[in-house]
Amino acid sequence: DIEDKNRRSLMPSISLACHISKALAEIHDDGGVVLNNLSVDHIIVNELQNNEDNRDDDSCISVHMISLGSASVICGEISFSGDEKHEKTEVQNDLKSLGEIFFELFSGQAPYN
Repeated sequence: DIEDKNRRSLMPSISLACHISKALAEIHDDGGVVLNNLSVDHIIVNELQNNEDNRDDDSCISVHMISLGSASVICGEISFSGDEKHEKTEVQNDLKSLGEIFFELFSGQAPYN
């Protein structure tokens, strides 16, 4: 069935999107940090090579965010960036960037081209 085949071909992308979202949530919630420069270039995905028995098991994927040089620490309504300037916390910018990453993940094209 074509619909079932299409659904199965989307599953790896959906799984990866979930892992990226969880990694960003951990950085925001547990680390108290806003990245300010989230992009596909700043995401590393590690996948176990010997996962032939468990193709649908996404527990073998780990996602890491890199290039945290422009990250800001969340402190109430104020964030303190690396250059000590006070500015409003912009978690929304990370979420907008996350949407752009998802667009590229599912469409195969960069947004705004």
